[in-house]
Amino acid sequence: MMFMFLKHKKASKNVYKKSVILSFVFVFLVFFLFINGISLLSLKGTSIDAIQGLAPFLGRRIIILGAVAGLFAVVTSYIVIVNYFKDMLRCDVGCNKLFSILLSMLLPLGFLLMSSNKLDDIMSLAGGIIGGMIAVVVLMIYIKIKNMNKTIAPYNLNLPN
Repeated sequence: MMFMFLKHKKASKNVYKKSVILSFVFVFLVFFLFINGISLLSLKGTSIDAIQGLAPFLGRRIIILGAVAGLFAVVTSYIVIVNYFKDMLRCDVGCNKLFSILLSMLLPLGFLLMSSNKLDDIMSLAGGIIGGMIAVVVLMIYIKIKNMNKTIAPYNLNLPN
């Protein structure tokens, strides 16, 4: 999306590199300040989930704010991975649009709905399966491109058949 935006603005390749580097630096600084801020504020009261250790200093509302931030983090990550997988199925593998949307959205949702007792175990299982599916699709794409190229590629993965 960033490349499309910058391409629409007719940006040069240097702008691409700078924007990626600056975004990584920005994310690093935000995490660095967050981690050190919590550690310095709560000292020995720092808990595993970090936000609960702030409750004595900032009140119980900080836990609600932390839960909302965590929910947004999980939901946005899910949206990005599902969108990536859907596009990969549609553009690279050649699945039709409806099938790729249904597979990328309903498969993880089905795993989550299977059991509500151990939600974290089911999320780990669903994430592992989706990650494995993405790896298989990427290998299929690699093999397809390797077979299409008649020239010698600058890289080679020595994969067994």
